[in-house]
Amino acid sequence: MAKRIQDLPLNHKDVVLRVDFNLPLNPDGKIIDDTRIRSSLPTIDYLLKKKCKIILLSHLGRPEGIDPKLSLKQLIPTIEAIIKRPVHFINDLDTAKTQIEKLSYPSIVLLENLRFTAAEENPNLDRSFAKKLATLGQFYIDDAFACSHRAHSSITEITQYFPQSKGAGFLFEQEIEQLKSILKPESPFYLLLGGSKISTKIGVIKSLLPKADSLFIGGAMAFPFMRAQGISTGSIDIDSEQIEQARKVIELTKSLGKEIYLPLDWKCKKQIKSNEPFKVFTSKTGIANDYQAFDIGELTISEWSKLLKPVKTLFWNGPFGMYEVPPFDQGTAAIAKIIASLKCHSVVGGGDSVAAIEKQGLKQSFSHLSTGGGASLEFLEKGTLPGIEALK
Repeated sequence: MAKRIQDLPLNHKDVVLRVDFNLPLNPDGKIIDDTRIRSSLPTIDYLLKKKCKIILLSHLGRPEGIDPKLSLKQLIPTIEAIIKRPVHFINDLDTAKTQIEKLSYPSIVLLENLRFTAAEENPNLDRSFAKKLATLGQFYIDDAFACSHRAHSSITEITQYFPQSKGAGFLFEQEIEQLKSILKPESPFYLLLGGSKISTKIGVIKSLLPKADSLFIGGAMAFPFMRAQGISTGSIDIDSEQIEQARKVIELTKSLGKEIYLPLDWKCKKQIKSNEPFKVFTSKTGIANDYQAFDIGELTISEWSKLLKPVKTLFWNGPFGMYEVPPFDQGTAAIAKIIASLKCHSVVGGGDSVAAIEKQGLKQSFSHLSTGGGASLEFLEKGTLPGIEALK
C-alpha cells in the first residue's frame, strides 16, 4: 500500500505536491468552479502546519505548446483567497530550484502549466523532465486523484526519484476509501449510468454488474440499449458497435439475474436550439424519426423514484439529459433530489453528475462526490490506477 501523508516526516521539508487545479474556465478566462482547489485544502493546510515549502504541480486544459490563455498564473488570486496565504509563481523550471531555496518556511510555490511541456503527457519524449521536477523537493505527495489514471511525468515517472519519500494526500486517500466501499457494497446496490457513450462505461458495467442488484441507464447512453431492443431513437445516429455492446450488456444482465431499467419517456425536439416546445415520446411508441431526445421525462422520474427507494449503496456517473440547457436539466436535477432524499451510501463518479448536484445545492446530501470521472470509473473497473501503483 502507498504511504499516507501523515506517515512521512515532513517537518520543514520541501514537498512536491501534485494537485488537480484543472479548473473549468468560461470564454473570458473567468473561473466557473473552484471546487478542485478547495478539495486539496486539507492537504495544503497540513503541510503548512508542518512548516513545509509546498511546490504545487498542476495542468490546465489541453494546450498544444505554450498558451498564455491556459497559464496557471491566472489562478493565483483564487488560490490565495482560498488558502489565505501568498503564492509564488514560477514559470521557469530551470531556475525553479534556486528561486525556491530563497524562500522561507513555510511557503507556497505554483509552477507553470505542466502541459506546456510535451514530456508531461508523454514521458518517453524527455525523461529529464520528471527528474527536474523531482529535484525541487525531498518528498512527493500525490493529491491529484482525478489525474491518476494517466501515466504522466508528474504522476508516475516522478515517483522513481522518491523511493521511500512519497505518499498520498488526504483527498487522494479519501477518494480511494470511498470507491472501495462501492467494490464491497451493502445490498441492495444500484448502479446508475448516464452520459453519452457506452464505450466509456462498458468496463465498469462488467466489473460492477455482478455486485449490483439493478442497473439504471439514462442519457444518450440509453439509445444503443433502445435500438438493441428494437425501439426507435429518432434522428440521432448510433453506430452498430455501440448497439452490439448494449446487446451484450442486456444478455449479461439476464444471465446474472439482474434488473436493467431504461427511460420510459423522453423530452424531444427536432433541434435543441429551436423555439418549438418539446414533445414527449414514450418507449412504447419510440421516438419519431425527425426528433431527438434531450432529457428523461416525468414517467421515468416517477417510476425510478419508486424503484430507488430500497437502495442501500448507490453509484452514479453521468447526467440523464442535456443538463446544461434548460429545460433539459430537469431530469438529472430530479434524480439528484431523489437520491439526496434516500438513506443510503451514495457515491457519484465525478464530471457532469457532480456539477449537476452542486448546481442544485445538494452536495451535503451525498456520501461522496468524486473529483475524477475517468479515474473513478477506471478504479472501479480495475481496482487500481497507474498513480496508485506508482506510490507503492
